[in-house]
Amino acid sequence: KRFQKGPFLFGMMIESITVFATNERADYIEKFFTEHKFVGIERTVKQAVDKIRGSAAIFERSSPALATWFSSNGY
Repeated sequence: KRFQKGPFLFGMMIESITVFATNERADYIEKFFTEHKFVGIERTVKQAVDKIRGSAAIFERSSPALATWFSSNGY
């Protein structure tokens, strides 16, 4: 066995999914981990979902300004 089951491995996997920064993805992840219980990773899941929601909020807030800047600079 190369990889052992446990909170550390799941924590690494959960951290990697925080790049999917949409509220829909956060809802999906919350639902998945509500339906599939893994002992010892509750806090990590909550932190990941909070991080995704925060990133989604920044993206939504910044998108109009970024679109304007890109458009006015020939991109």
